Amino acid sequence: MMKKLVRFGALVAMLFGLGLSGCSFLNGSSSNGVSPPVEPVDEVNGNNSAERIRVFSPTLETNIKRVALVIGNEDYKYMNGLNSPKEDAEDITKKLQGFGFSVIHATDTTKTGMEVAIGKFKKAISKFNADESRKGEGLFYYSGHGAQDDNGINYLIPTDAKSVSAKKLGNVAVALDRVVDVMQLANNNEANIIILDACRSNPSSDAKGIAPGLADIGEIGRSMLVAYATNPGKTANDLPGNRNSVYTKHLLGFLDKPELPIDQILEDVRNAVKQETDGKQVPWHGSTMVTDFIFKPY
Repeated sequence: MMKKLVRFGALVAMLFGLGLSGCSFLNGSSSNGVSPPVEPVDEVNGNNSAERIRVFSPTLETNIKRVALVIGNEDYKYMNGLNSPKEDAEDITKKLQGFGFSVIHATDTTKTGMEVAIGKFKKAISKFNADESRKGEGLFYYSGHGAQDDNGINYLIPTDAKSVSAKKLGNVAVALDRVVDVMQLANNNEANIIILDACRSNPSSDAKGIAPGLADIGEIGRSMLVAYATNPGKTANDLPGNRNSVYTKHLLGFLDKPELPIDQILEDVRNAVKQETDGKQVPWHGSTMVTDFIFKPY
């Protein structure tokens, strides 16, 4: 399936601080002033011409091992398309690079593409255990369609899913638990962060038995924070004509607050989104982290 796969050794080297000179993969800066990510050190193109999986090096050196997986699924082949996930993913990737994250960045991914991206994330996370001298921090961000099955298990929907029903989500989509399990591999991680802008309305008009929004994730894993764009069981706004979703727009804005703990950032985002949507969308998060996580540690 793959046309191009650069050896994983390049990814490992990048994760431990090897950077690249910064030419852009798009022309110019985005409309909201966020420059596109720098040149990727690794890229995989799937058999879907729109599908791209790239690995970007950090633009800030830190003494913390930081790696993120960022996915934006927007152009669905058989379901309702969305307005902003690719731009959401692009802007989040750029922010995370500036905070010292190596970022695995994937857009318009098929189910196979999502599995490839998660596999890369797993390999990167598993390297954290080999170096106990530095703490590790992992982050997963997803913008796109998501849904819960009839057992309350959350799934992230790839762009090639042909149909969605509550009983058969596992056949066409990727369980969120896959990502949770990957992040729990790193025994010395001090932060495992999952941010989901995936609580959209039903992905298609023929969706069968799909409850609105995502289910409550239940028991949260060790040193983990999980954030939803809106409360469990509710749906989030996908407003046309805007570069970013209302949730990610405010998240991007508050990420630049220096030395602000993530709990405070998410509280500020919740208040801003609630105010903008007149209370129709209220973001949610839960955490088991015992130390403050700072995106911008200076």
